[in-house]
Amino acid sequence: MSGRFRLDFPASLQRLPIRLNSVLAVAAMMTASVVAVGSVVIAADAPKVTRVYPPGIQRGQTATIRLIGKPGDGPLQLWSDRAQLKCSINEARDQMTIEAGADVTPGLHWLRFYNDQGATPLIPFCVGLIPETAEVEPNNAVSNAQPIDHSSTTVTGVLEKTDDVDLFRVRLPAGKTFVATVRANEDLKSPMDASLQLLDESGTVLLHNDDDHGFDPQLTWTPDRDCECLVRIFAFPAAPNSTIRLAGGADYVYRLTLTTEAVVDHTRPMVIENGKPTDLQLQGWNLPQNVRTISSTDAQQEVLADGLALPFALTTNQTPGDVESPKGDQELKTPGSITGVISQAKEADRYTLPGTKGRRVTLQCQAQKWKSPLDPLMTVTDASGKVIREVDDSSRNDFDILTDVTFPDDQPLTITVTDRFQSGSDRHFYLLSATEIVPHYAAALKEDAYLLPRNKPLEITVTIDRKYNFQEPITVSIEDLPEGISAAPVVSEKEGDSAKSVKLKLEASPTAPGFSGLVRIVCASADSGMKRIAQTSNSLPDAGVWLTLTPPPAAPEKDTEPAAKPEEAASKPGPWSAVFTAQPRRDTVRFAASPLTILPDETHRQDIPPDPTQQS
Repeated sequence: MSGRFRLDFPASLQRLPIRLNSVLAVAAMMTASVVAVGSVVIAADAPKVTRVYPPGIQRGQTATIRLIGKPGDGPLQLWSDRAQLKCSINEARDQMTIEAGADVTPGLHWLRFYNDQGATPLIPFCVGLIPETAEVEPNNAVSNAQPIDHSSTTVTGVLEKTDDVDLFRVRLPAGKTFVATVRANEDLKSPMDASLQLLDESGTVLLHNDDDHGFDPQLTWTPDRDCECLVRIFAFPAAPNSTIRLAGGADYVYRLTLTTEAVVDHTRPMVIENGKPTDLQLQGWNLPQNVRTISSTDAQQEVLADGLALPFALTTNQTPGDVESPKGDQELKTPGSITGVISQAKEADRYTLPGTKGRRVTLQCQAQKWKSPLDPLMTVTDASGKVIREVDDSSRNDFDILTDVTFPDDQPLTITVTDRFQSGSDRHFYLLSATEIVPHYAAALKEDAYLLPRNKPLEITVTIDRKYNFQEPITVSIEDLPEGISAAPVVSEKEGDSAKSVKLKLEASPTAPGFSGLVRIVCASADSGMKRIAQTSNSLPDAGVWLTLTPPPAAPEKDTEPAAKPEEAASKPGPWSAVFTAQPRRDTVRFAASPLTILPDETHRQDIPPDPTQQS
């Protein structure tokens, strides 16, 4: 903010019989008030962009994306975890143009908006393989269902208000499996528990699904004739409340894929051993024979995409991964994993786990994490058939299994896996794994973005979770700190308060340049060589945390306009006036008052009587 402000008194005021010293007092108060404003610091704001819409794009395309929320002050910039998307933010900072080139990795990308005052939390953004379609209102009834022109498309929509329902009309060919799948709560973090229905032309419900993968639904259907159907989506809140009605809101955003093209549901094995070529047996719908087996010779391959309607992310591990044998009594290696399937109702899969007396092993059976409908139930028995462990759920909200077992003797244990509700199908798959129990630790942070003030230190608390009696000192330090910012390493001792948490103290020098970017909080134990990156539950693996140091305040600019000489001011009769100059500054508005000159009209000087209460 800069410029000169002129306060002119009207001519009528010049002729009022007021005391000159009263005018001077008023002018002085005005000057003091204006100068006082200069002590108020108007802080610049960090961006508060909460989401983007549409939240996805087809690979090889360019799209205009709206930024929902506040852009903050000053230039707005974008960070992406893969650094593959090309982005240009408009001048108003409420839209951006994103280009996803043909070589961009399909799947979920993470965005973070930032300026020199701070950064937003991570925001999901999807890159798809098939054309994108925008939902168009009204489409809440069978009579006005939105027609879908593409044979395979991903619809981006919003259930904008309470009781909102969206319907789409699709034409389906005979003999091909139609897949309708929603990504909302899981990928986009929408606060919705969606339901999906398939209706015939008259509006009769043929199929209904609520929770296929987490809170997100999915339907599959193979018609025996060419037909026209309707797909209906509606939602309830993901966090239940006392309201028994359909929910909606501006953040009830979803991506609904409607396709008869190839879709991968899971692979066998589900985990690829790092650096080892693996033949992947693809399981899903409409898969051509020539893509059912893939030799994953490229250790860097992250996603399956060729010939698919939806990208499928691969998982790698350091341990070998096997596939369930039809012969039964298969040995589970430690460490190692087996991909299995409960293919029919009441089926139970059995495995042997060799070991010696006193040996401790962690067993894990994951199904719903991988979008399987299986609710695993595990039973562990010794050589005599005695049950030594039976596990259903890991916790109230985690239906997969994580448990520890100790060998009572030198005989192998038997592990039995089945479905909690005695269901089964080709989609009731699971990953059973075993690892040796060794003392270790985890490091956690409360936030994934921090602001370092210039006038005081920033303390970051690192929580240390010591598992299985881990008894080593842990040194906690920060890597990738920029120039001018320092933080001394701290040690989490094996006992005492520091065993559970430590505080890193960051300080910035007065001349440190501004910074906004990633740093890593690294925890290391010298004895075992074990390292961990401290992060939140929402952090990207090993990505670190975001740190912002605001730029140093700009030096105030001097007023280059020379002050008027007293004799020049006195020679210019006219209305009383006061001139103030506002000096520009990045984060502070200050008013500097030029010497106040009162210019009375000489013809009215005799009308101003003396004030006996005031000294001359």
